Amino acid sequence: MGLARILLYLVFGVVAFVVLSAIVSAVFTALAIIWAIATAVATLALLGAAGYGVYKLYTLLSRSSQARSRSPSPTGTFGSDREAAEIEPESRVDRIKRQYADGKITEREMERMLEREMDSRETDSIDRELQRERL
Repeated sequence: MGLARILLYLVFGVVAFVVLSAIVSAVFTALAIIWAIATAVATLALLGAAGYGVYKLYTLLSRSSQARSRSPSPTGTFGSDREAAEIEPESRVDRIKRQYADGKITEREMERMLEREMDSRETDSIDRELQRERL
């Protein structure tokens, strides 16, 4: 074998080694990128799930605390002034109806109180008549 042939095989060997090395490096780089993306997605998914769990727990706890504070206390007042302001105020007519439904006043008293309420309001006769019909 001649020296030229040995050099030719040596050059082919070096070129083959460089090409094979580049291919292996590209494959491992692609795998590393895919692995980095997969771990980033998994981390974001876990953080999102944890955040969603905290959010649901907060809404569950705040809803139950709102329900507790909105229920009347033994003194008959609501849990806080802010929450009481959020609740629509009860009209005098509704209060009179509720007292009658609870049995605190008689039907005659209810009618008399409603009549006074209707007379004290600044309503015209048509509105007053319609209000009476609704009762």
